[in-house]
Amino acid sequence: MIVVDETTQKKQGEKMITLKSIPKTETYLGRKKFNRNYPDDESHINMTKLIDSLIKVAVHMKDKLKLESNLNFNWYVQTHGVNYFASNKKVDRNNPLYAKGILQSEGVWKGRKLYPFFEWTDSNQESYELRQGKVLKAIFEILAEGKVDDSNIVSTVEEVDMWFNS
Repeated sequence: MIVVDETTQKKQGEKMITLKSIPKTETYLGRKKFNRNYPDDESHINMTKLIDSLIKVAVHMKDKLKLESNLNFNWYVQTHGVNYFASNKKVDRNNPLYAKGILQSEGVWKGRKLYPFFEWTDSNQESYELRQGKVLKAIFEILAEGKVDDSNIVSTVEEVDMWFNS
């Protein structure tokens, strides 16, 4: 076994799935090409960043579901998507104990500003807001069925996003 982080273990020789390593759809590649050809189309670029964020989270979800097949969405958010000790302080930047969880580091872009999927709504960390929560939950539920392999993650995310955002 290879320990990737404190919650993820990989078998020797098993490659870690990332956005870069999974197969892309023609739609995905077309979006990237459009962005290169029209670098001033900020709304399209932000939409592409959102899809990339959703795919990164889906890869993370799939990885956690492999380890915990009975995981539900709320438990995923609370135990795997968030680091309760995350810090924005410069002094904590390189300390993994204070790194943001995937739902705190990925999200919706408006201009050059990231609005994370997960954000605390109070200073006591007792309640939170989940942007794109219905989309994230739908992706999680589809992945939890176990019928999506690594080659279908991008198309699954694109289909769910189209369903909710068209």
